[in-house]
Formats: sequence, structure tokens, C-alpha cells
Amino acid sequence: MFSLALLLLCAAIPLSYAQAPEAAKPSDVRLVIDISGSMKKNDPQNLRRPALDMLVQLLPKGSKAGIWTFGQYVNMLVPHKPVDAQWGRTASAASSEIKSIAQFTNIGAALEKAAYDHKQQMKADQDYQTHVILLTDGMVDIDRDNRLNKKERQRILNNVLPMYQQSGITLHTIALSDNADKKLLNKLALATDGKVSVAKNAEELMNVFLRVFNQAVPLEELAFDGNKFAVDSSIEEFTALIFRQESAKPTVVVSPDGQQYTKDTTDTRVKWHHTDQYDLITINEPLEGEWGVSADLEPQSRVTVVSDLSIAVRSMPTNMSIDEIINTSLVLREENKTITRPEFLGLLDISVEVSSLTGNNWSQQLSSKIVPTDGVYSTILNQFTQAGEYTIHFTVEGKTFNRQFSHQLSVRTPFLVETDKTVNNGRTEFAVDVIAQSQEVDVSQTNVFGVVTAPSGKTNAVDFNLQQDGTWRLLIPANEDGEYAINIRVDSVNNRNEKEKIKLDTVRLSQQDNDIFQEQPVEPAKVIPEPVEPKQPAVKEPDQPEEKAVEKNPVDEDVTPKQPKKDADYSQYILYGMIGLINLLIIGVGYFIYRKLFKSAPKEEKEGEDDEDAEDAFVEPPMDEMAVDDLVEDELEEAQVLSEEEDANMDDAMDSALDDADEDIPDFSLDEFAPDSLDEEELDLDESEEEKK
Repeated sequence: MFSLALLLLCAAIPLSYAQAPEAAKPSDVRLVIDISGSMKKNDPQNLRRPALDMLVQLLPKGSKAGIWTFGQYVNMLVPHKPVDAQWGRTASAASSEIKSIAQFTNIGAALEKAAYDHKQQMKADQDYQTHVILLTDGMVDIDRDNRLNKKERQRILNNVLPMYQQSGITLHTIALSDNADKKLLNKLALATDGKVSVAKNAEELMNVFLRVFNQAVPLEELAFDGNKFAVDSSIEEFTALIFRQESAKPTVVVSPDGQQYTKDTTDTRVKWHHTDQYDLITINEPLEGEWGVSADLEPQSRVTVVSDLSIAVRSMPTNMSIDEIINTSLVLREENKTITRPEFLGLLDISVEVSSLTGNNWSQQLSSKIVPTDGVYSTILNQFTQAGEYTIHFTVEGKTFNRQFSHQLSVRTPFLVETDKTVNNGRTEFAVDVIAQSQEVDVSQTNVFGVVTAPSGKTNAVDFNLQQDGTWRLLIPANEDGEYAINIRVDSVNNRNEKEKIKLDTVRLSQQDNDIFQEQPVEPAKVIPEPVEPKQPAVKEPDQPEEKAVEKNPVDEDVTPKQPKKDADYSQYILYGMIGLINLLIIGVGYFIYRKLFKSAPKEEKEGEDDEDAEDAFVEPPMDEMAVDDLVEDELEEAQVLSEEEDANMDDAMDSALDDADEDIPDFSLDEFAPDSLDEEELDLDESEEEKK
């Protein structure tokens, strides 16, 4: 009887089995933006500018922020200061100047600069909760020597990451390309319980930035009912972020009294920031009642409020493992004091909903007829049985009051397996990496084992080796063709020295069947009779674009492409031209030798006569010798005339041959090849003449 009475008494007293939410601190947001040259390719339209400007506009008063850009060096683009109107104007102007001009990607230096006050962050009485948002599209790249890059990457893990952990700084990472070092970015974010994001292209940057911003700067919102939302008397200011659909009409905000506000409104209570994608409208001292938005709203549109009456939710992790649970709680506060009045709390409908991207939803009612005496609404969330992205959504509704609060959660397997394949000197080798995704794992005490089954059926027990970056790696030489199967077991130890054996899914690797390692299949190439250089593939001419879009049947298509044939004919012309050029060179050399020989003989005879006359200047020769000399001189003059006529005929023949050769050998000139060789021949002949003399 006594036990039953005690049980009834306990049931009548509402208990809060979770701690009350801690006092929320304003956010200190530090944006670190990659401006390396590769960003020109991954963000050709520089969509970082509007995305960054959106975050600048969304930062609430009372927060703190700064912007750094980096490539080879790190530059503080916007000073790290409390957010006010002047800071906002400076940051908005600076964000429009971002350009991709740097050579390298010095991630380590950028993270160090952003955490310049990390020693002060270690103090427990910090006024802000610090978040660093890193956007990059590359890998650690500080030098052309890859050995230095690997050393720097390890330094980030060994020195920079522990500095962030000890300082309590949360690091959120955004990868903007498949070339980014996702393994490094994931480790940096998970180690600090930050959000890991990947923007597949620059067009996704806006939404990715907004999701990360919501984690870094959590704000309570008003619920949309269609295109309407209710404003109560406690709201001092609301900010509506309205994403419009393409080709939508301009946004119009309608107050409870029917007054319309547009981007051209000059009311001093209204601040309107308009872009091609969204409108950001802040209205001070709004009228109480139902407001409306005339626009084609996108799902990510929202209305946040500044109010003395607010909801506070206990902080929850950004990342967690499968089957872990969350103890959470909610309170309502007025002027930073928890509301416990049952006459007010009894009128509220408080609930929490958990939804996953796969479409699963769970809802739970937190309020009941019994009001908690301390005003704390507590619950346990245990719906996280599968890996994926979840949204935890709290809703508080009353007759004239409504608030909502959302939190993004990534649920992961305790360990992730990644595979890779390398080919060195014709030998294939598989690499299998096991990565801890929970920060509670004690890496130094955890061991990973495996059993490898080769295509032949032979099995081999192996140990994974712990790497410097905290991952476990196994290298498998692919000595046989076929499929390899690896069964992996992890003997895990957490930070509380709790042990657990975890069996991971079987990993299968094949050079033929695994799409990860096999190149994507391509369509069969068309049959071409002659090989064509890679620079001139057998494609349709550029002036026939309409034929490119139609895939023809190889059977019905003419297999003799025109363009390759032209290239083959042109190569034949070059060959014939070269042969003709060689022949001309031989003729030219022969002609030159001919001219030298025939012209040098008379010249030598004449020079010999001059020498004899000089030597016998004082001896008068006999009459008959004089007559002979005259005869010889006449014969020499006649021979010289004949030689000149032959030279003229030979010149005409050579000119004719060269004209004919020029017709067959376009783009070639004899001068390009003959001068050096002819000069050498001329020098040889001159030397022979000197020897004869």
C-alpha cells in the first residue's frame, strides 16, 4: 500500500530527465575563402561573391565576423570585428572584389590566420561561440615539390587541427570540386564537430552556404502558413529571406493593415536587399497580426525574429554515429529568464519532428496537460538507425504565439571504408583505408583486421597499418585476375575505454567488374580506314552542326571520312616536295662546282701571264713569241665568251627548274636549306684555289 502511494506521488511530479538548455552565446563567424587560380574553372561566374554577400547580410547584430582569402598567401579581406552597419557595408563591398588570382592553395596558413587568437579561445569565459567556414576546391599545395605538400598536409593534422580542438573552435568545410582533398576536409570538420559539405558546382554554393550558416548561427523562426506568417507583440524585428523562383514577379510584403512593401519602399523601418536570386527584408517594430508575402517562394525561404520572448534548445551534435541517442530539451525564455508560469505554458502546443532525406518522419508531442515545474520540456531521440542526413524540427504554437527551431544532423557509420587503385610498372595494387568517423574512437588503442579472399579462393589474414593521419591502410597486390573480397573487423576502443567489435560490410574489388576502378564504357568507335592523328579526329566538319546531334548507324554511314583523306594527300605533297628539294640541291651544287671550275682556269692562265710579264719586264721577247702570245690571248677571250653563254643557258635552266619545283612544294624555300651547305662548298673551293696557287 505504501509503495503504491509513493508511485502515484512520483507520477504526479513532472520530472525533467535532461539538462536545461545552456545560455546561448552569440556567434563569431570567420569565413576563409580560396582564391587560387583553379577557382576560375570551378567557379567561372564567381558565384562566391553573391553567396558570401548573403551571409554578410544575414549576420545578426551582436555577432562577430571576419573574412580571409588565401592562395599562396593569406589576406584579411574584412577585419575581424563586431557586426554593425559599417562592418556590413565594408564586407559587402569587399566580397564583390573576390578574384581567382593566386597560384597555390595554402590551407594550413589560412586556418592558422583565422584562429589568430586561439589562446584566448581556450578560456572558459568566452563571450562568443567561434565557427570557421572554409571554402576550397583543391588540395594542400604550397610548392611544386609534392614532398613538401605532403609534409604540410601532415602538419595541418598534427598541429593545426589539435589547436582548433583545444580552442573549442568549430570548423565547417565546403568542397567545391571533386579535386578537393575530401579526406582531409572531412577529418578537419568531424574532429571539431563541424558540418561537412560538398557543392557539386558553383550554382549550389548559395544553398550550401545557407545550410552551414544555419549551423553556425542558429536562429529561431516564424512558421510559414502558405505565404503567410503571424507576428506577435513581443517581436521587435523580423527578417524575411525570400528565395524566388525563376522568372517570378517582384516580391511584395503585405502588412496586417494592407500596406504593401517593395524593394523601392523608402520607409525608414524597412531595409530591403534585392538580388537576382533572393530578397532579404528586415522590418523594425512590425505590426502585430498576419503578414503575407506575394511571391513564388522556394522551400528554403524563412523568417527569423528578434524578440524578448524566445525558445532555447539544448545544443545538439552536428555529427553522430548510427544508433546513438540524443538527450535534448527546450525552454521558453523572456528577457533571458526561463518561463515557468503554468497559465502561459499550458496554452502552448510543443512538439518535435525528426525527418530524413529518405522520406521517413517521426513526431513526438512534448507538451501535455501536466506542465513541467521548471519549464523544461525534455525528450530522448533515438530514431537514427541509418546513416544519412536528418532534420530535427521543434515547433511551439499558441493562440497568438508561434516559434520554430531547426537543426541539421549527419548520422554516419562509426567507420568509413575508402578504396583506391594504382598501377606502377604494369603492376596493379589496391589500397583499402578504414577511417574513424566518430571523435569518441581512441585511434591509438583501436585495431583493424581483415581476411582477404583472392579470385582463386585462397584466403589470407592481414592487419591494417595505422597511418600518421589516423587512418588504417591495407595494400593488396592484384596478382590474380578477378574479384577480391575483404572482410574487415574493427576492435574499437572509445575515449571511455569501452571496447566493441564491429564487423564492416564486405569490400569487393575487381579490375573488370568494379565501377569504381573501371573506366566508364564508351560507345564503339567508328570504322576508319586510315589512322588519324589525335588532334584531328574523324568528326563532322564544324559547318555541319545539325549532323552532330544525330547518332548514325555505323552500317549505313560512309566509312571514308573526307577530312582524313585531305590530310593524307597533303602529306604526300610534302614527301614529293622533299624529294624534289633534294634533287634541286644536288643540281645546284653541281652547277656551282661547274661554274667554279670553268671560270677559274682562264683566270689562272691570265694571272700566270701577268706574272711572267712582270718577271721578264726588262727582256724584249722575240717576234714569234709575241705572235703566239697574241693568239693565246684571242683564244682565251673566245673561250671566255663561250663560257659566259653557257652560264646564261644554265641560269635559264635552273630558273625554270626552280619555278616548276615551287609549284609542287608550297610553303618551302630553297633558301631555308641551301645557304649553309653552299657556303661550305664555296669555302672548300676557295681553299683548293689557294693550294693550287
